[in-house]
Amino acid sequence: HSMAPQRAAFKLDLRRTLAFASFGAFYGSLPGFAIYNLAYPAVFGAARPLATTIFDVTVHCPFIYFPCFYVAKEFINSSFDTVVRAPTAVVKQALTSWAGNLHEDVVACFCVWFPLNFTNFRFVPLHLRMPFMSVTGLVWVGMLSVRRGATASAAVPSPPSLPALVGQAQPKAL
Repeated sequence: HSMAPQRAAFKLDLRRTLAFASFGAFYGSLPGFAIYNLAYPAVFGAARPLATTIFDVTVHCPFIYFPCFYVAKEFINSSFDTVVRAPTAVVKQALTSWAGNLHEDVVACFCVWFPLNFTNFRFVPLHLRMPFMSVTGLVWVGMLSVRRGATASAAVPSPPSLPALVGQAQPKAL
């Protein structure tokens, strides 16, 4: 018999996949366009890609993007009844998860988005920034979905995260 490790069978959760795709499409369109195509050029100009990148991975992602992601995740994973009867409890749980995972998520964000954002802000023309972010963001939201999207009752084993691969602790399971 083989000594190769057994891998769990992949099972696509269509509801979760569509929900996270919807989140990515929403965030990448309205807020993403406003942030990347309007706000950043107005504040940082075209000549400061490093400053823009640092701001994005240290302020925007941790304190705007990730809270939105966790709120969307919690609404996706909550029952319809819970969403209707206790939406503030859903948001409170989301923000609790965000705070508990913030360090690991920021490290992963830095590892992925620092080089991608610097490339984007330095070399990609303004009118192509959101398409660039959308394509790279598809991989990112897929990674977040695998790492942070599972419900506590239906958690699937996560592949090693970027922080784990660079010697950090494994992220907490939700």
